[in-house]
Amino acid sequence: MPSRFGRQPVYDELARQNFHATDAAAAIGCTYPILYTTITGQNYPKPEICEALSRLLRKPIAELFTADALAARPRKSGPRPKIVGVR
Repeated sequence: MPSRFGRQPVYDELARQNFHATDAAAAIGCTYPILYTTITGQNYPKPEICEALSRLLRKPIAELFTADALAARPRKSGPRPKIVGVR
């Protein structure tokens, strides 16, 4: 999947501190897919994940994520389509 924000600095910091993404996800209490899509820049970084990674790695959030990723907001989706004929 193409990255919206590019690989984030936190990706390299996890490696530098010998954390595998699965271990980091377990340590901060999120799932691996959510953490992976965040650190690879596929999704915007949710504030709670930013704060948890900052505590885990003992680095400021601004050093772990790019400014454009931090400034991003979730895309608003429209109403969910009704599925007709399914019980």
